[in-house]
Formats: sequence, structure tokens, C-alpha cells
Amino acid sequence: MRRSGVLAFCLPVFDLLMAGCATVVPTPPQPAPAADVALAAWARVLQRFVNDRGEVDFTALNADAADPCASRRMPGPSPTAAGRDDR
Repeated sequence: MRRSGVLAFCLPVFDLLMAGCATVVPTPPQPAPAADVALAAWARVLQRFVNDRGEVDFTALNADAADPCASRRMPGPSPTAAGRDDR
């Protein structure tokens, strides 16, 4: 019985300690670009990376570091994760 009494005391104390360590930190707000800036960036991406048939050159789009709008990496599996290793 002594062991269950120790656990009955220690578990709530442990829970309180762990709750004190958990802190929710909000992400800092990022201002949205002005509509004209966003539309201009989108037009650049469409002009540079989409052909007349509507096909997107994703490799060039991903490699373009000059345009911050174009060079954003999208989440998803990498080619090596899918088993397509180009080495």
C-alpha cells in the first residue's frame, strides 16, 4: 500500500511540473504582401515557368533563387525518398 500512496502523490506533482514546462509560443505575424506585389510575383512565375500548353517546369521553378516567390520549396516527398535517386 505504501507504493500506491507514493505514486498517488508523485504522479500529480509530476503532471504539474510537466505542465509548467509546456509553453505555447505563437508564431510571429508575417505581413501579407500587397496585392499588386503578389500579383506581379505570380505573373513572373507564370511567364517564366509555364509554357504555352500550361505545363510547369517545376525543376527550374524550384532552382530559381532570385525570385523569393518562385524559390519557395513546397512540402512533399523528395526524389530520393520516393526511390528516384539521380546520383
